[in-house]
Amino acid sequence: MSSAYLCRNKLIEGWGTPILCYFCGKEINQLEGCNPESLAIHSLDDNHENWDPSNKTPAHLKCHSSFHSSQLQPTRNLTNLRYELLTTIERLCIDRSLECVSPAEVEDTLKWGGAYKTREMMKVLWREGWLTRLRRASYKLTDEGRQMLVRVE
Repeated sequence: MSSAYLCRNKLIEGWGTPILCYFCGKEINQLEGCNPESLAIHSLDDNHENWDPSNKTPAHLKCHSSFHSSQLQPTRNLTNLRYELLTTIERLCIDRSLECVSPAEVEDTLKWGGAYKTREMMKVLWREGWLTRLRRASYKLTDEGRQMLVRVE
């Protein structure tokens, strides 16, 4: 058994369930195989030899292929899902005069179908640098996240 295969299995165990796609935010149900819905492991730093868990993210094979064919970098790729989440967080902080918001507050506004998905997407945005974590599981936009929203609008 190769070391990459063992590392892959450890990553899968560490991600818990459900495993959400880094790019589209939807659940990945097939861990093996080559169909478009199967799991692919994306390397954030483009170094496929770096098996540090903070460098690896789960993705659907189709989303991963689409990303690499578009030549976009993940920290600059503000997908609709990410944009919706960031604008909601910013709007909640402004409208409610809050320093930061929790995933539950964001889920109450977005109605995505569960606080778990919202919490996991907020963690992804935090790891990418769009959000900063102030208290346990409470976030606000970073300056870079706010500037990106201004550029998109």
